[in-house]
Amino acid sequence: MKKRILNVFLVFVFVVSLLVGCGSGGKDVADKKTDSSGGNHTETAEGGKPDVPDYLNPTGYPITKEKLTITAMGKKNPGGVEWKDLDIIQKAEEVTNIHFEFQLAEESTYQEKKNLALNGGEYPDVFLRDMGINDEEKYGAQGIFIDLTSLIDDYAPNLKKRMEEYPDIKSAITSLNGSIYGLPNYIRTSTQNPWINFMDAGWMEAVGKDMPQTVEDLYELLKAYREGDPNGNGDLNDEIPWGGAGLHTLDFICAAFTGLSGGMDFDVQENGTVVYTPSLPVFEEFLKYAHKLYSEGLIDPELFVQTSQQHIAKVRSGIIGIYNISPTNLPPDVKTPQDSLEPLTSEFNDKKVAPAYQPVGTGKAVITDKCKSPEAVMRWFDMWYADLEEGDSEAKDLNGVSMFLGFEGKQWEYADDKRETYRWIEPVKDFQTLREDARITLNTGLPQYLNFMPYPADFPLMEMKVKAVQTRQEPYLTDEFPLTVRYTAEETERISLLETDIKNYMEEIVSKFINGEESLKNFDKYIKTLDEIGLPELLDLKQKAYDRWAKAAK
Repeated sequence: MKKRILNVFLVFVFVVSLLVGCGSGGKDVADKKTDSSGGNHTETAEGGKPDVPDYLNPTGYPITKEKLTITAMGKKNPGGVEWKDLDIIQKAEEVTNIHFEFQLAEESTYQEKKNLALNGGEYPDVFLRDMGINDEEKYGAQGIFIDLTSLIDDYAPNLKKRMEEYPDIKSAITSLNGSIYGLPNYIRTSTQNPWINFMDAGWMEAVGKDMPQTVEDLYELLKAYREGDPNGNGDLNDEIPWGGAGLHTLDFICAAFTGLSGGMDFDVQENGTVVYTPSLPVFEEFLKYAHKLYSEGLIDPELFVQTSQQHIAKVRSGIIGIYNISPTNLPPDVKTPQDSLEPLTSEFNDKKVAPAYQPVGTGKAVITDKCKSPEAVMRWFDMWYADLEEGDSEAKDLNGVSMFLGFEGKQWEYADDKRETYRWIEPVKDFQTLREDARITLNTGLPQYLNFMPYPADFPLMEMKVKAVQTRQEPYLTDEFPLTVRYTAEETERISLLETDIKNYMEEIVSKFINGEESLKNFDKYIKTLDEIGLPELLDLKQKAYDRWAKAAK
């Protein structure tokens, strides 16, 4: 009996000693944990930052103390060279001490090879380019793609800065379960444009008209183009006042009636309500106006059937008044000023709108659970989120701009003191020689921040376009339904079915309303048919997805 009591007492003393031992270190004892990011992080008892792995330099360069090899699968540029041969990749290896073994596939086979690798379990440390949102959701939930949230917090100061500057980035990359599996890019250059509605400014001067501000002004301008001889060739019947290829070249006019910038598609009102613009009551007023233009010969009668190349040919021949291509498609010897329309208003809407740029892309890189050094990989990716004037001195040439243009002072240089333009440095003559002949860089498509406003020097048509967009359109940029909204697998399946049927029906009937094959007396019947196809259900699915997207930014 005494022996049993003694044994119990000894066990008690042993357990107490263990408890005391576990707490004896107090705040100096670290609690080792493995988190969902795939790295073994060490958190202090105070909840401080993780201890840095022994192999890694947390700041500065090189990133790793010893040479590190990372396997990566990626999609080549069409006809592009091997990435290992590119100067920018070789420079990055010199600076970071990280070597990439690339498994590259052509665009036609990349998706198949990617899927085979993932489904067969024989996949690399990293995937680069074109990882779809559905793939992120599927393989992230399975743990094949690791959660990058803590890695971004600890090892990606440039990306964190971009996410603070542009909350849409966080919305775009946050998965349905709140994790982050894929890295983004942010691409914004001065050569982009919201609307593609340009014209020869000489035409407007020739008919004695000013820049239209309303849809009625536009009607009078187009009528003057038809009745006059603005191209000055003596033929009063060859001018086509408004040209384009396809229904959506009329989105610009539609926005003047709805006050929404997304054209004939889903959009978001100021109160956060998702709407389908072609089903709004005011859309009927747009159709009446567009039919008026068409019936009076102010719109190219081949607008709904011709290709973009056919439209370009007409523009280059000098017979189109307002054209829906970039002026850079004109013959290079064109010297007459090219201008852009300003957004319009109507009696139904007094707000000028142009679609805001959507510069955020998703799925540019993922890190898999095969990667044993995710901290280093995250630091490598974070280099490319630095702006041109940012970055540590050792890596100052490695940023989103150098990924796009090559190295400043070697492949390109500013062409003016205000840094509004740039020019190539021989032997580089254009983007093709930059990537394929000089083998410097691979443009965009990887994790990258590119916010670069200079435009090519000695390119008058590009300068006309840039300045017209900056003056006429950019003051009126308005958000539309975001391209990076995420859907569940069930939502995706249902939306794919409904949206295809609704889009096809809308485009067919709306085109007929405009060209007169369908009477506008049937507008209510058109709305009823949209509802029967499933528009209310589709709007509900889009609304739920948009609400999640908006919440993720907060």
